[in-house]
Amino acid sequence: MKRLFPCLASKFAQSDRDSKGRKANDTTAPSSSAASKFVQSDKDSKGRKADDTAAASSSAAPKGSNNYDVFLGFRGTDTRNTFVDHLYNNLIDAGIYVFKDDDELCEGEEISTNLLEAIKNSKISIPVLSQNYASSNACLQELVQMIECTKNTGQVVLPIFYRVEPANVRHQKGSFREAFSHLRGKYSEEDVAKWKEGLQEVASLKGWESEKIANGREGELVRMVVRTVLSKLKEAFQLVVTEQLVGIDDTVANILRLLDDNHHSTQIVGIHGMGGIGN
Repeated sequence: MKRLFPCLASKFAQSDRDSKGRKANDTTAPSSSAASKFVQSDKDSKGRKADDTAAASSSAAPKGSNNYDVFLGFRGTDTRNTFVDHLYNNLIDAGIYVFKDDDELCEGEEISTNLLEAIKNSKISIPVLSQNYASSNACLQELVQMIECTKNTGQVVLPIFYRVEPANVRHQKGSFREAFSHLRGKYSEEDVAKWKEGLQEVASLKGWESEKIANGREGELVRMVVRTVLSKLKEAFQLVVTEQLVGIDDTVANILRLLDDNHHSTQIVGIHGMGGIGN
């Protein structure tokens, strides 16, 4: 055959070599492309992780949202790493969105607009009034904003009197008196008067005295605060049912019971029925 058709045999041999070469290239190309994509994917993943880490803060709120369930106000040197840390983590574990400022302001420094906005955009404010609370003008400015929100928007303020008596807060006695004697020489009379008024008003609100709850056991106090916050938040979402509806009470009770079973989860209620009958 080769002697009869030498030209044809040569072409077949060349074609076979070309075919094998293409297969080898096809095998190498996808492998190289896959490796390149894997490297790029790994780089993108690392980049996203770095961005996520940089974006993390102590303000636990829905992504892209400036609204909070709770604003925690406190004197960092007194309670940041102790009581407030326990309270903050328990609120987060209960599925509550909390703003906790971890940047301690220097003396004389004004609190930021973002901090005031966080108070305004919170449903509940919890000031933790401790021994050195009044020595911080930032804490006092926050408190004044909380009281204003109570009057203007109906925000709920739940004060915690942490190892201090409400009477000392209301009348500026003990450490609060010492703090104000120091503040008078540094701030205007108008500011000092507003801060005093804020302390008087917050002391008249119903809250918790840490020393009188479960013989001072802070764990029980934290549980009480979390339960109260959940209850207050739930009030805003209560179903309002008119008295004219007949035979609906049991159904409403069943729905509320189902929703209460797991308050940590996001729940969806679907209503199915014929169109036009008032679903």
